[in-house]
Amino acid sequence: MKKAVLLLSYGSLNAERLVEKYESVLQSLKEKYKGYDFYLTYSSKKIHEEHENIHKNPREKVLQLKEEGYGEILVVPALLFFGTNYTDLKEVLSGFHIPIGVPLLSLKENMDLFLKSYSKTEGKLLLIAHRPASSEGEKQVLEINRYLKKKCPSMQIFFFSPIEEKEIYDFLGEDNKASLYPLFVYSNYHLTKDILYPKSPLNKILCKKHNIKFIGKTLIDEPFFIEMILHSIEKLKKSLL
Repeated sequence: MKKAVLLLSYGSLNAERLVEKYESVLQSLKEKYKGYDFYLTYSSKKIHEEHENIHKNPREKVLQLKEEGYGEILVVPALLFFGTNYTDLKEVLSGFHIPIGVPLLSLKENMDLFLKSYSKTEGKLLLIAHRPASSEGEKQVLEINRYLKKKCPSMQIFFFSPIEEKEIYDFLGEDNKASLYPLFVYSNYHLTKDILYPKSPLNKILCKKHNIKFIGKTLIDEPFFIEMILHSIEKLKKSLL
């Protein structure tokens, strides 16, 4: 029986560039996880509207895989948090009755990977971005915050919505400006260029108003990204036993 893992990315303002990034990710996953073929889809509706000739939406991609004879399809969201993207994905694929994994940072193993990677930033700020989420997503964010603070008490952690400029501005008072090094920014986007595009609140507030240098990475640039995905696949497969 042919088996496939369908990886879901939110997307990018530069869809072609993201495809290039993910090609190496998919190849690494195929080498590390034998017996499965790996494919990519996006949850961003804008990408499907502007690049429909390049990218299929999740429903179209699942239909294509079924037509190509795949009898087992695992859907793994490469998203950090529960939220509207995740809810929409489950709704779109509800009629297929195929297993869908959980967001990456909802797994303790992945939180440990995340924390281990930044254990040397103690005393400085780890800034994590997330989009407006569901009640399930807000609960997850609180749990992650508590867990990371417990493991690394001296690390400052702040969760915010990229579209809430006032929330960011209030947090970045004079007392906090000097402590914002190093600065790491994460969201469901997977390219740094997307997070700090010229009109984004992050770029306007962090770089222009406060002159803070962005020296972080997006998720796809991190060496632990592939390991996070592998954890998610294993967790999903165990849930089916």
